[in-house]
Amino acid sequence: MHVLRLALAVSLLFGCDAPHFVPDDAGPRLTGVEPPPRTTRPDGPDEPPRILILRDVRIVNDGHRGWDLDARCTLPPTSPTGTWEHECAPTSASGEHVVDLEGCRDDAWATEVAGAFGPLGAQLELALATSMNDGVGPLMVRVSGWDGGADDPSVLVEIVPVAFGVPSGGVRGDLLAWDGSDAFHPFAAFVEADGRAVLRDEEAYVSDGVLVARLLEDPVFPFRARDRSMTLRLGEAMLTLTFLEGGGATDAVLTGRWPIDDALAELDHEGLCAGDPLRRAAEIRIRDSADVRERSRGGAGMTAPCEALSISLGFTPAAGLWGDVLEPDTELPTPCAPAP
Repeated sequence: MHVLRLALAVSLLFGCDAPHFVPDDAGPRLTGVEPPPRTTRPDGPDEPPRILILRDVRIVNDGHRGWDLDARCTLPPTSPTGTWEHECAPTSASGEHVVDLEGCRDDAWATEVAGAFGPLGAQLELALATSMNDGVGPLMVRVSGWDGGADDPSVLVEIVPVAFGVPSGGVRGDLLAWDGSDAFHPFAAFVEADGRAVLRDEEAYVSDGVLVARLLEDPVFPFRARDRSMTLRLGEAMLTLTFLEGGGATDAVLTGRWPIDDALAELDHEGLCAGDPLRRAAEIRIRDSADVRERSRGGAGMTAPCEALSISLGFTPAAGLWGDVLEPDTELPTPCAPAP
């Protein structure tokens, strides 16, 4: 059973410069698709804050979403590297080496777990996306200090989970317009007394139109549908999205390193209950699919065990309004009966 305030106890974030997440032992190697680096162009006059609602979550990966999280191209020996480059060496269900997605993108959760178990992939994706489109459970992003251009070396990015959305002049439960006039009310547990979001990057940036925000203190993201939920506590979490000329945004991606123990603890909430014939197989697959460490730098570094899975969630950004902060129910739903 999840309690949002308890989960947030480990998720307080502090603004700091965004490092390039390269493992401690990284030497010359072929790396894959990564976000653009921080621009060196001077900052211009700031525009008013931009509010974006991230909905239509995508868990299943078509192979083109995400980033190279471990600064390695895990490819066959026939690749330009000439050898397997990997932070960890998971194997697929057939016993073969797990290969990165196109561009060396990392998303072991999608390729090895969600793609094989419907309750953790397509079924969960549909439930969460449907809830988000009804205004329940999307992420709300506020971008401040942005000059509106394709390059800005320093912006503030705040992220809050939404309790529910309300259309202009309507009440909770009314159909949302999704035209920028809907108000979305954030969970009180994710907003500090001064109105700033707990989850924030005070040194985010925009480069070549891509917003890059890194959340370095294990942020917690609770996604909820009516009958199930998925809570992510991500190591080295990163949110990116692309601003479009003339307004709007596209291609929002949340990536990070999901500890195995946390992923296993979420199975009940995601709808794969004890007693389900697939449950044991899913537990084994999760343990065998650890392709990254929870930390790529600092601490035990490359001597630490491989205890996390890369994950990359996609979203569709839409305009919206920042509503009043609400004190929601703290319990997240689970379709599974309590253990006897």
